[in-house]
Amino acid sequence: MAKRKRTPSKPEITPDFIFEKELMLGAVQKALGEMKFDSPNEMQAFLDQLIGMRMEDVTQTLGGKMQIDTVESQADGMFFEAMEARTMFATKRKLAAVLKLDPDHVRTLTALAMMESNPQKLEQQLRAAIAAGERQLGPLLQEGKGHLWGFLEARPYMEARAELAGFLAGMEERLDDAIAEHQELLRLNENDNQGVRDPLLALLLEQRRFDEAGALLKQYDTDNSATWMYGKALLAFETHAAAAKWDTSQYDTVWFEQQLKEIGTGRVPVIPKQVRKADKALVKALEFNPWCALYLIRSEEMSLQPSPPSYSPGSREEARLFLDYQSLAWASNPAALYWLVLTSLPWLLENGFDSELEQAFG
Repeated sequence: MAKRKRTPSKPEITPDFIFEKELMLGAVQKALGEMKFDSPNEMQAFLDQLIGMRMEDVTQTLGGKMQIDTVESQADGMFFEAMEARTMFATKRKLAAVLKLDPDHVRTLTALAMMESNPQKLEQQLRAAIAAGERQLGPLLQEGKGHLWGFLEARPYMEARAELAGFLAGMEERLDDAIAEHQELLRLNENDNQGVRDPLLALLLEQRRFDEAGALLKQYDTDNSATWMYGKALLAFETHAAAAKWDTSQYDTVWFEQQLKEIGTGRVPVIPKQVRKADKALVKALEFNPWCALYLIRSEEMSLQPSPPSYSPGSREEARLFLDYQSLAWASNPAALYWLVLTSLPWLLENGFDSELEQAFG
């Protein structure tokens, strides 16, 4: 079975933090449902007074610590306790106890699935977790479609589906299935609180589903990130190459490596003039984060570095995460990668990246 790098992990968040956050959000949701406001401004003023407070203080302010007296809430508490156990054995034992109390506890089913080493069993158990979530949510799945993440009770289901999407994206032969899962997550929650659009864009570009990639870029047109800017540049290249009837399928990795060796000789392949119309999109991406281009040029080396837990826009850390998302999409067309090199070099030299380019080209 083909192995691929999965979607980069999000910064680690402790189970205690998640549990306390959900207690707080539940208290706010309950208070908003019970209180009567004369105007939207009055409700906003109520919410404003909670800003800056610690999560446990918000929970207590809105009526004291929420009672964990339902089967579901007891199971939640047991689950988060299990996830803090020191050993895998202890975690599995405690998770088994959760399922005795609540056989449909989605987060427990998901956690047990992700501990499974057999890919077939892992997928089967993830789908069982998703089915359990669908049983629990019932009509809410349709009623809340488009903004499902806003319902606390729906988040475990959404998390299970995101795990399935990432799992499928790790297998070459399941990429179409992975795309379908990512697209469904966006249909369920258009605000994309889970960050689904970045891996989805990369998968669409890699699979040459350019119409869908263009629609996704348009849907989230205000997104300012390296993955988005470089995704726009790659799509622009592919669009103009197709319009110029430039057959890029004749180029392979061996050809690309040879061209890199001849960078300084002046013997460069002719790129159709129409394709150079995509240069503007790439320059915008370079202005946003030039490290992404440099990391693509040195992708084999840079991808060995660990993925950072967080990043700031325009940073090297963002470029490292960008590689996890889009390196395969760019590598799938060596001509696009070579166009990136040719277009990036003058810009990088003009903007003081001489030493970085020397490292890249020896």
